[in-house]
Amino acid sequence: MKTELRKVDVVVITKNSEKPCLRQCLESITRNIPVRQLIVVDGYSTDSTVRIAEGFGAFVLFDEGTRATARQRGIEAVETPYFAFVDSDAILRPSFCV
Repeated sequence: MKTELRKVDVVVITKNSEKPCLRQCLESITRNIPVRQLIVVDGYSTDSTVRIAEGFGAFVLFDEGTRATARQRGIEAVETPYFAFVDSDAILRPSFCV
């Protein structure tokens, strides 16, 4: 009997993350995780990071503190019992959520 996957919120911390692979990272998240809401906490990027995130339907928050304060801000936006942090330069494999 296969267990139904529950949707989770996913938090990604960014700052000028357009290159090398933000788009591929977000594609891999939406392809491999049952996402309820994609939450991007951005450190006021000056490149196309925010535009790319919004193109994936991300809820974008801003934080100019440390990675720790950005993570906390992301956690505060989570509305699901479980959530995931994914680094902005990580590309998930197809078997990630099996």
